[in-house]
Formats: sequence, C-alpha cells, structure tokens
Amino acid sequence: MALALCVILLGHLIGDFYAQSDRQAKEKVACRKACAAHCLSYALWMAVSSAFLVASGAGVLHAVGVFVALGASHAIVDAFLRPLLRRITDEELTAFVLDQTAHLSFVIACACCIAPEIKVMRVSEPTVIALLLVALLCGKPMSVVVKLVLKKARGAEVLAENPGNARETQESDGGGSAIGILERL
Repeated sequence: MALALCVILLGHLIGDFYAQSDRQAKEKVACRKACAAHCLSYALWMAVSSAFLVASGAGVLHAVGVFVALGASHAIVDAFLRPLLRRITDEELTAFVLDQTAHLSFVIACACCIAPEIKVMRVSEPTVIALLLVALLCGKPMSVVVKLVLKKARGAEVLAENPGNARETQESDGGGSAIGILERL
C-alpha cells in the first residue's frame, strides 16, 4: 500500500500545488475556465502517476480506474465543494484544510483499492519515491499552510489592536517562503 499511496500522493502534490500558479489557485474558485484548466493539468499528472502504477505491476484497467476516479473527484471537489466551503466559512485556512481532506480521502481510497496490484520492483524504489514525496511536501504545500496560518494569526492581532477596523495584511515578496522551504528541506 505504501508504494501506491506514495505514487498517487506525488501525482496529487505536483498536480494540485506545483502545476498550479498562485493566481490560478485564487481564480479557480470564481472562474470556471481557470478551474477547468487546473483540473485538466491535475488529470495529466494523474495520468503520469497511473502510468507509473502500471510500470509497478498494476493492471492497466486498475490504473485507468485510479486516473478516472481521482481526476473526476478532483474536479468535483474543486468545482463544487471548494466554492461551497468558501461560502460557508470566511476562514481560508479552514476551507483549505477541508478541501485537502476531501482530496486526500479520495487519494487514500484509490491507494487502498490498487495496492494489492502493485509489485515492488526493487527495495530502493519506495525509498526514493518516499524521499521525493517528503521533499515536495516541504515545498509549496507547506508554504501555503504556513502562509494561511500566519495570515490568520496576523488577522487576530489586527482585530485585537483595532477591533472596529480589520485591515488586510500585506502579501510577502516570496523571499520568506523560499527561506522556509529551504529550512524545511
């Protein structure tokens, strides 16, 4: 199960974080075209993951099932659930966590379904894949989490200082994000 989960998670991380710009991530909630472009890009990365699953011994039909299930579930979560979450809660961090929980639930379910099909080729492959997964996780996904946590903390500070006038915090120039990624790695 570990190899299947790592392979599918790699596809998810690359497709949902690295292949998506910050601008596209903001636009996809309100713009169907941006959401469709993101879902297509995500599906391409799931196709790559599915091809690797086939190379690892999974049957083609099983891998295609993973590709279809994750591509469709990602589109449903991003097109319908994410906008609903944004209407229900003003907290970006809460919406992000719930969104990713939905995505990861589908990832784990697919990994459980295809795991019996996987035959590990060499002992080093799962280790390399797991290390790559951890390295990618330390990058953009954790930067998004840190940014949302800090934004929420700064918002609480602003409200505590001046409860009648909540103001937006300034966006960083990205230098702090790059330093954070290097520190996590």
